[in-house]
Amino acid sequence: MRYILLPIAVLFVISFASASTSIIIYLDESGKATLIGDSNSSQNLPSWILFNEGSLTGTTSNLTTKQGDIWSFFISLPDSNITLVLPPGAVLRNSSTELSASKERIELHSKNKIYAQYYLEVQNKGYSLYFIPIIILATGAGYWLFVRKKEKEREEAVKRSLLQSVLNEREKCIIEMLQKSGKIKNSYLRRLCDIPKASFSRHVSELEKKNLIKRYGEGKNKYLELVP
Repeated sequence: MRYILLPIAVLFVISFASASTSIIIYLDESGKATLIGDSNSSQNLPSWILFNEGSLTGTTSNLTTKQGDIWSFFISLPDSNITLVLPPGAVLRNSSTELSASKERIELHSKNKIYAQYYLEVQNKGYSLYFIPIIILATGAGYWLFVRKKEKEREEAVKRSLLQSVLNEREKCIIEMLQKSGKIKNSYLRRLCDIPKASFSRHVSELEKKNLIKRYGEGKNKYLELVP
């Protein structure tokens, strides 16, 4: 009996040790977290994370707390590679993890758990904003700004109209997701827009030809981002 149980125990340990998860968590200005990723096991996953054939998705506001202007974030997932993308304009205050920056968004990288404190920079610029209208009015530049604003609104309206006419619904979804997330993996973006793999490659190629997006990287680490 002992010789029968030993191989079974070894197989159980090997399968448990090989469980691995890779996730990206995007935070917005309200503290809500949107998670996407891959895993070969649904063990130890919180109830708010959905597991479907190796893919992970989920949203929650329970990972962040706020005191004054300071946001705190914490997550712990065993056997996981975690990337945390802070909101646009976030300034990191405290974290012990590896970090990088892209498109004015800070990214934190760690295994198994991430803790971070940050604040949104726009919250600390309130006083300076009050002086801008006063200076503009005092120097007589208000009229010029008004005219320029109207011109820009017309230009943006023309651009939106042109994009609406040349992009199909799937291409619009790709553009909208890149506007929200900055750079993102091909596979995650395809999943967010729910586009078949073959069709997704075709749509990406069309958007590249229109000089709206660009891609880089190799293998599983292929990324997409908007052309500045």
